[in-house]
Amino acid sequence: MKNQIWSSSSDSSILDPYVSISVFPACYKHCSQFSGVIRPYMQSKEGCHHPRFTVLMAAFTHAIYIDESGIGAPLHGIQSYWVTTAIAISFSNLENLNSGSKSILNRYFRPGKRELKGTDMPNHLLKDASIDQVMAEIRTLLVNIDAEVWISSARNSGVILSRRSSEKTLAKAFARRTVLERVNDYLNAGAHEPCHFLIIWDISYQQELEDFSRSVARFRHSLTGKSLNPRLAPAILGGLSHDWSGLQIADIVAHCALHRVGAINHMPDANPSKARSFGNHLESICHVESRIPKQR
Repeated sequence: MKNQIWSSSSDSSILDPYVSISVFPACYKHCSQFSGVIRPYMQSKEGCHHPRFTVLMAAFTHAIYIDESGIGAPLHGIQSYWVTTAIAISFSNLENLNSGSKSILNRYFRPGKRELKGTDMPNHLLKDASIDQVMAEIRTLLVNIDAEVWISSARNSGVILSRRSSEKTLAKAFARRTVLERVNDYLNAGAHEPCHFLIIWDISYQQELEDFSRSVARFRHSLTGKSLNPRLAPAILGGLSHDWSGLQIADIVAHCALHRVGAINHMPDANPSKARSFGNHLESICHVESRIPKQR
């Protein structure tokens, strides 16, 4: 049983021991984000000479897939919330995650759908399929691959006050920081030592990429002031959701969590089936925090 705080007050195999990455000078500045050895050498290709670099770094053994839902704007209804979801799994379970996600897509969604998406339910489900069935299957999958799931939501009623002085923070920044704090606390407690974790985020939301990257790079714990645990990469790997099953599962979890917190707080546009299915199948296996800030 995970902690739940729904408060109205408030790719296919494990990486080798070392991974070799070649980059051209234009990308060299990003290499500083990886710990390892950088070896420059020259390579000739079709008469073009470029200095390149081989980066050797300790392998990442776990992925943290992050997806988000809602707008987090001072609006009426569920779009006043911002929900950030993080799902951590071992790369050793990646094949099971991929096959399980594909099975859910093929069994419950109409032919031609390329990926799992929360907004496709129920309109793109098969005639005899239900949201409850999909959520039950996702629960089983997450349990079987020993996933850890963190969810944070925040409602924006203008501004949100952080726990540090009177700093004003947008709902999305508050939700993101809370999730990163929980992941950080999880690693600080010694979980999966000495394994390293890599954040994978859906880059299809390009307008949010800069903000999310900044949230990771500038992270400081609101209570301790400390930066990220050294076992959590200080950078993000971007991917498109139709290529990453972990991002697809995170999408559905975040989407239905948005409706769940909306229903609990009596938002008229919350979908009852999504809210109920999340509560029945996923809430007990997730670390959930919800904050509704008081207006100044």
